[in-house]
Amino acid sequence: MNANEIELNGKRYREVDFSGEKRMILVVDNRGLTFVGHVDLTKTDEFLPIRDARCVIRWGTSGHLAEIADGPKRNTKLGHTRDVIVRRDSIIAGYYCGEGWK
Repeated sequence: MNANEIELNGKRYREVDFSGEKRMILVVDNRGLTFVGHVDLTKTDEFLPIRDARCVIRWGTSGHLAEIADGPKRNTKLGHTRDVIVRRDSIIAGYYCGEGWK
């Protein structure tokens, strides 16, 4: 067993490396869903996990989605926090988030 592994109930688990993650808003094609959460764009897998994702139900902006990149507005409505996996090729836009998304 490696130093970054633990064994629990006979199963081995590896440490998860979150160092490459950035908080981002991602717009997913097909259904037009918009998520904000932690993603690691350095990985090249077909599917992209979004950790602690919240679906943006209502942007709450007066114009463009980029207005909420620094944090939700008064009228922004968000879904519950969940981990989500999306196909990498379905992402049509992404914005790095500012400190307002804590």
